[in-house]
Amino acid sequence: MTLAVPAVETLRSALARLLELETLAEEDARAAFEALLAPAAPAALQGAFLAALRMRGESPGELAGAARALLARCTPVELPGDEP
Repeated sequence: MTLAVPAVETLRSALARLLELETLAEEDARAAFEALLAPAAPAALQGAFLAALRMRGESPGELAGAARALLARCTPVELPGDEP
């Protein structure tokens, strides 16, 4: 018996929906990409999710959700001359 890890379950659920050719809502895509970035997500599951998304074709909402998840992980960089 294996324990369910929320990130893995979120990613599995999103993958199952993609394999059924469903379009993920922006919020669902954001949650899936946050799960994709989690340390607990197995590489095989990450690859399967990305491959399924690419093969089905990304929707604008899915891309927006992915961008929001990635931007939330970004570290701001301050450059000389930047205003506070």
